[in-house]
Amino acid sequence: MLNNAMPSSQLIDKNGFCVWLTGLPSAGKSTIAGVLVQLLNERNRTLTLLDGDVVRTHLSAGLGFSRQDRDTNIARIGFVASEIVRHDGAVICAVVSPYDAARKKVRCMVDRAGGDRGHFILVHVSTPLEICEERDVKGLYAKARSGGLQGMTGVDDPYEPPLQPELTIDATASEVFQIDASGRDAVLCSALEDNLILTTYMDVLANAGVVAPRLHLRLANEIPLGMGCGSSAAALLAGILLANHFGNLNLSSDQILEEACRREGHPDNVAACYLGAMTVSVVTEGRVITATCGQNLNWNLLVVVPFAGLATSKARGLVPMYYSREDAVANIQSTALLVAAFAQGRGDLLRFAMRDRLHQPYRSKVCPLLPLLLPLAETPGVLGVALSGAGPSVLIIAEDAMDRSVDPAIRQSAGDAEIHIIHTRIAGGVDQN
Repeated sequence: MLNNAMPSSQLIDKNGFCVWLTGLPSAGKSTIAGVLVQLLNERNRTLTLLDGDVVRTHLSAGLGFSRQDRDTNIARIGFVASEIVRHDGAVICAVVSPYDAARKKVRCMVDRAGGDRGHFILVHVSTPLEICEERDVKGLYAKARSGGLQGMTGVDDPYEPPLQPELTIDATASEVFQIDASGRDAVLCSALEDNLILTTYMDVLANAGVVAPRLHLRLANEIPLGMGCGSSAAALLAGILLANHFGNLNLSSDQILEEACRREGHPDNVAACYLGAMTVSVVTEGRVITATCGQNLNWNLLVVVPFAGLATSKARGLVPMYYSREDAVANIQSTALLVAAFAQGRGDLLRFAMRDRLHQPYRSKVCPLLPLLLPLAETPGVLGVALSGAGPSVLIIAEDAMDRSVDPAIRQSAGDAEIHIIHTRIAGGVDQN
């Protein structure tokens, strides 16, 4: 959640931010806040938790539940949160905060304190009202239904759901396995049969002797499937992380990565997916050893996606069993130069570092975009061009993450005005320290 909302994992670890959890009473805000506190503590990030009930007892003692008093309560919490963010602190607020206008004022307050946008992360815990009433251990809903309590949010006082939260969570139990997918390849992602996320989730729990709780997942996928973009690695990790959470396995980051590596067969994709940025990895003595750099580079990563996919097994069958010493040495040199380029922020090195003699010459015949786009490496603003994974997509790295001026040249070179271009950036991952 935080990695998507903020440019890099270093900002999560060093900059101020506020995660604001809003939802009906008994929606699960405090429970989710507690899990988030634990995860951030594992990253050695000190933070403050402002829980609505606790704040009411101390900071807002004496306030009632009229609209004016509710707005005053939210303004007070927002002010405290903004001061924490101003001094590069992290704060999690778990508050009903039913009114949209009050939440927007807090967002402005926090972002202004942080110096720019992106420091306020709104999370809507969208648990349905009937589930909240079933969970209500305090009996407030029942009391409100019987007329013994006035101004109960969700009963006789409105809750205004946020229209554009950074994240929406439906914290309800599921009776059957179900996936509601949106975005890219939604039909494939929502299929239960042979779904890599679910099969991994159930297999990890079965190996641990744990009965798998049924899940209803809402999946917003932006990774092209079968296009050399690491979709299988992402699915494997998602399944393992779900199993770790819902099965209470308490796997460490190292154990999660090693489990994913064992299932993938190598660490290259899963390590990069888990840790983000430029990640190099090796398996030695049964352990996955990794190193990461380049988290804060503002390069524009463009993935040019063709209409037809390519099975990884077919792509692997195209490369030879043996290479000349000259080709092997050339690729070792390119690899070293590539890591140096990311570590030092040397975009000028990428044009040479992204050259390849081991797999691109053999796969270009089934990846027709590659020979068309490789000459773009000489175009001003383009830093380097290479096949994305085993193909058929092509990765282009450009100078400015906000720049779209390269797109026309890509379409012209590809000979396709409708070719799909994904603009993305270098993302942070999980901190293993």
